[in-house]
Amino acid sequence: MSAVLEARGRTTRSSAAQRHRWRSWRSAIERDHLVPIGLALAVALLALAMVYPTRSAGFGEARRALGRGEIVNLNAVQRADQLEPILRGVLADAPERTFVAGEVFRRLPAGGVERPLENVGALAALRVRADAVAGRGDLPGLSARARAAAAKATIGLFTSEQFQALKPFLVVRDGGRFRAAFLLHVLIFVAAFAFMHLGLYATGKTGDRWLLPIALALTGIGFAMLVSLRDPLRDQMLFTRFAEGALLGGVALVLCAIPSYERTVLRRLAFVPLLGALALSLELVALGRGPAGSDAKVNLFGAQPMELIRLFLVLFLAGYFSSKWALLRELDERPLGDAWYLRILKLPRLHHVFPVAIGVTVSVLFFFVQRVL
Repeated sequence: MSAVLEARGRTTRSSAAQRHRWRSWRSAIERDHLVPIGLALAVALLALAMVYPTRSAGFGEARRALGRGEIVNLNAVQRADQLEPILRGVLADAPERTFVAGEVFRRLPAGGVERPLENVGALAALRVRADAVAGRGDLPGLSARARAAAAKATIGLFTSEQFQALKPFLVVRDGGRFRAAFLLHVLIFVAAFAFMHLGLYATGKTGDRWLLPIALALTGIGFAMLVSLRDPLRDQMLFTRFAEGALLGGVALVLCAIPSYERTVLRRLAFVPLLGALALSLELVALGRGPAGSDAKVNLFGAQPMELIRLFLVLFLAGYFSSKWALLRELDERPLGDAWYLRILKLPRLHHVFPVAIGVTVSVLFFFVQRVL
């Protein structure tokens, strides 16, 4: 009977502790906890506020140029002949301009492609069959390039010089669309870190109160850099995926904070992530590929598992140290020699350190072999 009562008492205390843990989200809005995250958010928003005016400075002139027909929004083209005026600067013959305008229009949303173009650079990748244009007298430029590239099945619709001359007269969005996407993804970014802040306090796994603010400040600066790197009207908006990735990462962080790893079997399986990291590294060495012209091995079956390898290493270190921490702290290796400086040197026992040293060393050697340092 006493054993049953004791078990019920433990269950009640455990349930109460669990309820208290999930109520701790209220501490997230206390002043001491809001100040660090507020300062980091101010840094991130200041960086974005400094970058946006430099990116939007030309929106007014671009809008006027679009109205005058001096530049063309590829995603708003409704007819192929709307492209011909801007092609005059790179194609002298009218029949060739008409042909090229038709080929470009077929790849645009209004020409049958459902997805809008994300960047003007998509035109540089357009190709036509060489045998379809090689013998045509009304296409002198394309015909000459097709005959010169007799061994190739296709040729580029534009040469690199033609595309560079054409690019200033093309856009894929107007300033309003960029502004809307920027504001939306700033909100997503802020919401991601607000969710992480509240979620970590709700689960009781906050750690040091400055860790998340530091991550917020650094990520905000990275967001601002992505906004500043690309032409807002002509290039991909890389910051959109960045903000969405921050939100998905925040959800994953909170979900991973829910289990009590110290009470689960995961703590006793610390070497499983290490084995996973080494197995992926071996596959990269044997089967991995890199970008064209690079000997780095980063791509494996269409994916890049390097970040997963690093995560596995972190999980291994966390699991190993959590299970061996008391031994590493309390048990010292015998003095390495008779000299006074060796006798005062406190080191954990070597057989406790060897698994970490060997695992990390082998992983770093794989990074050298993969050339992804």
